[in-house]
Amino acid sequence: MPGIRQQAAAVQSQRQTLAPRAIESLRILRLPAVELLPLVQEALKANPALEEIPPEQPAPADAGELDDAAPPASSAPGDGEAHDRLLASRTAQPTLREHLRRQLALATAGPETQAAAAHLIDTLDGNGHLTETAAETAAETGLSEAVVRDATRLLQTFDPAGIAAGSLRDSLLLQLAARNRSDSLAARILREQLPLLERRKTEKLADVLGVSPARVREAVAEITALDPAPARRFAPDTPDTNRHIEPDLVLSPDGTVSLGEERLPPLRVSESCAGLIARDALNAGDLAYLRARIRDARALIGALAQRRATLLKVARAILEAQPGFLRNGVAGLRPLTMAGIAAATGLHETTVSRAVAGKFIATPRGTLPLRRFFSAALPSGEGGARSAAAVRERVQDLIAAEDPDARLTDEALREKLAAEGVRVSRRTLAKYREVLRIPPSDAR
Repeated sequence: MPGIRQQAAAVQSQRQTLAPRAIESLRILRLPAVELLPLVQEALKANPALEEIPPEQPAPADAGELDDAAPPASSAPGDGEAHDRLLASRTAQPTLREHLRRQLALATAGPETQAAAAHLIDTLDGNGHLTETAAETAAETGLSEAVVRDATRLLQTFDPAGIAAGSLRDSLLLQLAARNRSDSLAARILREQLPLLERRKTEKLADVLGVSPARVREAVAEITALDPAPARRFAPDTPDTNRHIEPDLVLSPDGTVSLGEERLPPLRVSESCAGLIARDALNAGDLAYLRARIRDARALIGALAQRRATLLKVARAILEAQPGFLRNGVAGLRPLTMAGIAAATGLHETTVSRAVAGKFIATPRGTLPLRRFFSAALPSGEGGARSAAAVRERVQDLIAAEDPDARLTDEALREKLAAEGVRVSRRTLAKYREVLRIPPSDAR
């Protein structure tokens, strides 16, 4: 029995040592390249045990494993420019995703709902609307549709009102609900008479709803005052905006995947701080504080190295699974799920999800979010399957080539795709149009 207690205590001690590194690795892995430099500069400012490696000195082979009793050395050099960039980053307007992630971190939800919500945040378009159905998200993440719907409802309670809606109408209804106006005439018009609203048929709306034209005009004015794009008051963070995108990865024309240019300074645990410990020059309180800061420094350095390795591993597996991309672009993508990449890499699905979240890859066909390479399968009459992303691309091509005098309705699009062997519902096509920001046929 004493032996058993001793073994249990040893295991508990080991977990306490590993937990901070594991937590730091997961946090760093999720961050996109553009958010790493402010984080590192903040750490350099706050942690005396972390320092930049001088340019004339090579980086150690394993900077994350320095000894507490490393020999003393001079302290880290100052960096005024880095400090200025750090201050700028602290006062910069947050992106929508940053804003939502902060709220998610404070939300009370189970781990699966948290994971689904984190994935959904990364799929929102420039307006803050969802770009995937619950079924597609479930297929990509390996989570159940019920969990995805729970996560969607959770996000829809976040600020700004109207976020994470499946359509413009749903976003406007969420905004009305946030104002306790779910039972208003404006909400009724959105729910029941959207086609007439889009055509501004005031008299017809009044007749159908049994109210006066004046009340209809008031309701329409209330709807018009709502925000059709809840995300636009935030700093842009999608590839189709003017914001500079720092690709985390680069795909060369020959199919080779490499890390993007990283602006992070090389880091190490401060040798002077380690020297203070080695010389036994500190009282008990200072010694405990410094040891904790050294552990933090090691955790950050190790997490950054682990992030690079995991990103490369995941990206190479993705491109191996998508050989048609270099030849045909998005149209050449196959159905691919995160569960498939997890199986190919030996990583957990949640690790793959964190690696993909918010990351971009520079390719000969443009800079794309890494998650663009994932898509649920749609049934094909040819015995195979087409990815939802490829079908959206095909919908965009068909509409771009349509006859201006005979615009393609959603039913016409469905028939054309069916003739090509792809079975997709008219409702799904309408959703794809909204994702592509293409109005219906009678409004084009």
